Amino acid sequence: MKGGGFLMKKISYAKVIAYMGVLIALDIILTRPMRMIGTPVTFGFLAMATAGSVLGPVLAGIAAMLSDLIGFIMFPQGVTYFVGFALTGVARAVIYGLFFYQKTRVFAPVPDAAGAITMQAKRNAMLKTLMKVIICSFAIYILNITTIPMWYTVILPGTYWGFFGANIVSYTIAFAVQTVLLFLLFKYIRLYH
Repeated sequence: MKGGGFLMKKISYAKVIAYMGVLIALDIILTRPMRMIGTPVTFGFLAMATAGSVLGPVLAGIAAMLSDLIGFIMFPQGVTYFVGFALTGVARAVIYGLFFYQKTRVFAPVPDAAGAITMQAKRNAMLKTLMKVIICSFAIYILNITTIPMWYTVILPGTYWGFFGANIVSYTIAFAVQTVLLFLLFKYIRLYH
């Protein structure tokens, strides 16, 4: 396919649009209603991690921006749209793409000299995968705890450290949940790839 270059290797434009549409819809469904009822953890990151993995960092970032805009139109929170939270969402999607696009999502066990895959090889592969997911989740955690309180200070009265302290527990819970679910997601994706 010509003209796709970095953005789309071996994926047609129709497939890219279809994938983006489905993943944007999933992100909205898994994020917006839960935010409206006030839960500290949402599951839209699964859709954006999949977008980063399948579409790459650039298209995942575009999908995250579109998801935020469409999600705000469908489920408005507040009276005006604030782009800061969308920029953080785009950065998260780009990070997922940088970690998981066209790279080993789940490390395969390495056979020994006889060609057999031992339990130790399976355990080592699982630990490598888990470490990659932990590092990615930690990068997202750092992004969230540094940028989200900053955006709150722009739109609400209060201090950065006040918002930071008020949200650190929910971000830490989200980090743990995200780590476990991303590990399971990419392990599951490997079965069908």
